[in-house]
Amino acid sequence: MGWWPWSSKSTNDGDPFRDLDPSLRDFLAKESPLKYNAPPTPKPPPSTQNEPTTTSTDQSSPAPSQSLFPDGRYAHLWKNYRAQGEIDAEFKNDQERLNDVLDAYKARKSLIGRAALENCTGEQIALFDCYAHGTWTERSTLCRTKSKAFERCYEMQAVWSLRFPTPQIQATLNLNQAQMADSGNN
Repeated sequence: MGWWPWSSKSTNDGDPFRDLDPSLRDFLAKESPLKYNAPPTPKPPPSTQNEPTTTSTDQSSPAPSQSLFPDGRYAHLWKNYRAQGEIDAEFKNDQERLNDVLDAYKARKSLIGRAALENCTGEQIALFDCYAHGTWTERSTLCRTKSKAFERCYEMQAVWSLRFPTPQIQATLNLNQAQMADSGNN
C-alpha cells in the first residue's frame, strides 16, 4: 500500500528513491555526505546445476583485511566477520537511513559554519572591538560598517563553501567526517 490509500504502487520493495527523477537521484548521490544504498533486490532461485563445493580452499585462503595476522592465523574467526556499521545498516528502516543522511548534512553544515567563523576572526574581533571601544557615532549605529563586513565575510565563507568547496575545506570536511565515523563506531 502506498502513501495514499488510492495509490496503486506497492511500497514493499523498500526503496523510497525508486520514483525519483534520475537527475535528482544523481544530484542527491553527489551532494549527500552519506551514500544511500538501495536495498538489494531479491535474487532468482539458484540453478539446478551441480557445482563442486570445496571447503579446503576456504581454509587456505589469505586472512581478511580486518585480521591483524596476515599469515592466516585465526582466519577461522574472521571468516564470518561483519563490521558493526554494516550490521546496524542492515537492520535500519528507510526512515532511519534518511535521518542518517539528514543528520550528516546538518553536521556538515555545522562544520562549514564553524570553519567560516574561524576564517572571519579578524572581522569578528574588529566588530567586538568596535562594540567595546568604538566612537560614539559607531556605537549609535551599532557598528554597522564592521557588522556588515563580518556578516559578508561569514556569508561568503558559508555559502560558497556549501556550493563550491575549496580543496582545503573539502579536506577538512573529509577529516571531520572520518572522525565522526570513528567516534560513531566506538
